[in-house]
Amino acid sequence: MRQTVKYFSTVMFTLTLVGGAAAAASAAPLLIVNAGFEAANLDDSQAIFTLAGWVNAGDSGTFDPHAAALAAGAPEGENVAFASHGGPTISQVLAATAQTNTLYTLTMLVGNRLDADFGGYQSELWAGGAMLAQDNGSQLPTDGQFLLSTVQYFVGAGDAVAGSALEIRFRSLGWQTVFDDVRLDATERVPEPTLLALLGLGGAAVARRKRR
Repeated sequence: MRQTVKYFSTVMFTLTLVGGAAAAASAAPLLIVNAGFEAANLDDSQAIFTLAGWVNAGDSGTFDPHAAALAAGAPEGENVAFASHGGPTISQVLAATAQTNTLYTLTMLVGNRLDADFGGYQSELWAGGAMLAQDNGSQLPTDGQFLLSTVQYFVGAGDAVAGSALEIRFRSLGWQTVFDDVRLDATERVPEPTLLALLGLGGAAVARRKRR
């Protein structure tokens, strides 16, 4: 009986190592056009109502912030994106498609201008016409500060969005919010059938050990 327990422990330790290796898989960044909003060469304090590579509407665009708006300037590069008056959505459909057994992590810096009221924001990950995950204003930056918004979604086996183009959307919910350094990382996980096969092999080995 003691030998069976010992062998079972060895099998479980092996599976733990495999699961740990899967969890530690490195994240691969996906291509986002104009992710830092640096495509426009602006003068200090200049703002334009366009965002190269992005679809934007209403009072939103690219801004090279002056000290009265952001004392430390843009956190990445020279420019930020701005969205005003609680509504216009900034979006981009990526060339990358949703893949099964993959964890997607969307991050962006969300900022509060010194000279404007911060009314919140929404950042979202979409695919196949469906919103996969959303950060509905979880970060509350103080005046002049940027905080990191994070959205995650795991595409499992059989997920209806698999193969659909990924899309990023964000917006301001108040007078004005500024954004910078948008990133989307993909982390592959061990496919579920592989893990099930390992579990089956482990169970069979334990059964053989018991019979002996």
